Amino acid sequence: MTASESLEFLRRSETLIAAISILHEGQHAWLPRPHGADYLESRIKDGLNLGQLSRPGAYAGRSIGYKGQYQASEMLLGLLPTGNSQITAFDTSRLNDGFRGLYELTREEHLSEEQLRTNCHLCVCGSRTESDGAVLRELLLAQGAQPETDHDKRRQTVRMILRLIQLSSPTSINTELVDSLNYSPVVHHDELLLQLDAVQAWQGVTLRNRSVSAWRALWAGLVEAVPGLCHRSQFPTPLVDVLPNVSVGGYVRSFPQVWTPEGPAHPAELEQSAACESDMETFMATILLGSLRLAGMPDHVKPYFESKTDSLQEMSPTWLLDRVHEWDGRPLKDFAHHIVELLLRRANRLSLRKARFDASTGSIKIPTRIFFRDDLVFKDSNEGGGSVSLRLAPLVHILSGIDLLVRDENEQWQITDRGAEALA
Repeated sequence: MTASESLEFLRRSETLIAAISILHEGQHAWLPRPHGADYLESRIKDGLNLGQLSRPGAYAGRSIGYKGQYQASEMLLGLLPTGNSQITAFDTSRLNDGFRGLYELTREEHLSEEQLRTNCHLCVCGSRTESDGAVLRELLLAQGAQPETDHDKRRQTVRMILRLIQLSSPTSINTELVDSLNYSPVVHHDELLLQLDAVQAWQGVTLRNRSVSAWRALWAGLVEAVPGLCHRSQFPTPLVDVLPNVSVGGYVRSFPQVWTPEGPAHPAELEQSAACESDMETFMATILLGSLRLAGMPDHVKPYFESKTDSLQEMSPTWLLDRVHEWDGRPLKDFAHHIVELLLRRANRLSLRKARFDASTGSIKIPTRIFFRDDLVFKDSNEGGGSVSLRLAPLVHILSGIDLLVRDENEQWQITDRGAEALA
């Protein structure tokens, strides 16, 4: 195939597989819908006009389809050629067998609903039983990977997730599974998890993610409260008004312990959240608890929570802990004013750093939602806020798509027989 023919085949394949998956999704309700499913669903009621819907600007907007979303991952796994792949070449005939009949179907201009339904082995759930799923299982589990390589780290991460789900049967990956990873005593006594260096790395990353998410949510809450225009001194009000009239030191000393005597993290963030009277106070307490975790943090966890370079940065846990010590006997509300003022300056500084001159209009474009004019602050839109994705939930969905995990009728994630074999 020429390059243009390959791209056309890619777009046609994506469109066809998405259409089949939509019609078959009643058999795999726990799996995410294909990209663009809402667009495509209303257009396949009388079959699939493959020639029209696979064109650029239709199902996939770009001429390369969804190649951009997956190319880097496929190169890393060895599914696409790369100059430094460390994965041994595999038998590509198994991929062809898993997608049998795909090429012939993509040459059709229109496919009936019956044709789509009778080729349900091409559905995204087909990887659970077809040979292409076996290839992906082998690549993700990376048997025989050399220690300290990316493939070994990926294998450890997959095994960690499988074991955590086997132990806890969570309904939510981003909350229940992560909380089990950080706070469950079982993690520190389980023979398999103790063998995986990735466990401590992910503990550091997820604990830091909690702090970062709280910073983002705090800023988003402050921006959302701006009534179009306000004085700079009023900007911190949504946070300051909900905090108690105590000193900084008195406030942090009222928090639950952050580490248990046995070593594992104590769920201080969860306990303190229940004690807070508002979301804004919860966000403030969470970032303060993150800084308190520095003392007593295990040596193998700390580098993933805060690197040496990161510790020198503004808003890092070390930076915040230093500020807490400086403000120990001073009012918490004044401290909140100080922190929010720093956030305002930081937002202005970062947006000006990204400013660009538009030669066509003679104007300067500043990518920001918050603007400053003397002592006035105004916004043109709200911040998104929310957690920074660690991609754990998408990985779980991939593992369920290759029959290592499944979601049961109670919405709980469970390990499959194949998943149990992967842990053996």
